[in-house]
Amino acid sequence: MDTPGLNESHQRDLRNMIHVVKQAHALGKAHAIVLVMRMDSRMDQTYKDTVKYYHNLFGPEIFSSRLVLMLTNFRQNDYQYQGEEGTTLVEQIKTQSSGDVGELLNLQESPPVFCINCHPNDEEDLNAQVEVSEQFLNKARQCPPASLKDLRVPKTEAVKKRHAIEAAGLKRHIEAKEEEKRELESLQPSEVYTHQELKRSVQEAEGRIDGLEAELGKLDTKDLVRILEEVQCVERGVGKGGTGSGWHFDMDCSPVPIRQVKQGGKFYESGAVRYREVHRTMYQLQCNFERRKGKWFSGGELRVESLGYKCDLHATEIKQKRKEVEKQQQLKLDGLKEMAQIEKTQKKLKSDAKTVELEITKSKKKLEELESTHFVSIEEAEEEAALLEPQSKL
Repeated sequence: MDTPGLNESHQRDLRNMIHVVKQAHALGKAHAIVLVMRMDSRMDQTYKDTVKYYHNLFGPEIFSSRLVLMLTNFRQNDYQYQGEEGTTLVEQIKTQSSGDVGELLNLQESPPVFCINCHPNDEEDLNAQVEVSEQFLNKARQCPPASLKDLRVPKTEAVKKRHAIEAAGLKRHIEAKEEEKRELESLQPSEVYTHQELKRSVQEAEGRIDGLEAELGKLDTKDLVRILEEVQCVERGVGKGGTGSGWHFDMDCSPVPIRQVKQGGKFYESGAVRYREVHRTMYQLQCNFERRKGKWFSGGELRVESLGYKCDLHATEIKQKRKEVEKQQQLKLDGLKEMAQIEKTQKKLKSDAKTVELEITKSKKKLEELESTHFVSIEEAEEEAALLEPQSKL
């Protein structure tokens, strides 16, 4: 595969390199890379740039280990006189050329050099050139084939200059976006702290509600409980004596419902006693009560056992606890609403920060491509070549 040099046409350099890479992909592998120079010339800057470019194209591993220097326009008879320190001029030229290439590419070992005359004058000269060609081919055969499938197009100097300008602007853009991301993230800690405090308050309200509900579960039932054991009779009127006369009493049983009353009379003095229930309400039991002892009526007491519902007994406490439950539920609801608002704000901030981060990542990837010495793909190289080529006035 023959390759063109650089700077033969600056505008065509990139197109030439694209063509070289396509040819290399089609070739698939290579045993040797040959640098061709005239025997009577030295490497100028243009040639040095070309060598560096191809070194960059193939990569140090492929290029250095398979590099061969071929000096053309060689005529043995023209170089017979002695050079410095007893060496022939041919040996000096070969040593100098190989050393120049090794120094240019910073090689650990200088490449082998072959001298050839592409236009032999006679059969003897032809045989000599055939022998040199066989030596070169044997050298190439000793090198294992290197794959060329992954070669990428190196950027030319013109492209590097244009990309350097674009990269500088992109770096400023990335710095601005990173500052924007920091500002978005700096708004979050205070909101996070507030959210944590609200969450703690909600959890406390939930715990308080659970406790109150448990207490209400014990109180707000219709289980019968002992309300009171003894009720004193309250005197309302006194009989004037005589058979059949009696006392009239109201039994004030405290403000609780009376569900069940076991009535029984016991007096400090022996004697007969009679009582009759006259009227019963939720909170009061009214009875006629008399005890007769001879001609006189004497007072006494009535022992009763009163049972009522727990929910009625603890009505006031239950009401207070229910109000507290409503208060805690409202605190919980308010906390959840504020938490949701913060979460919505946080989500937006995170979304904005994530968007900026993605843009930064995309820009950094683009910057990496701009600063790379190679194009990502042949298609990208062709797009760049189209930008560099002068546009037709038509």
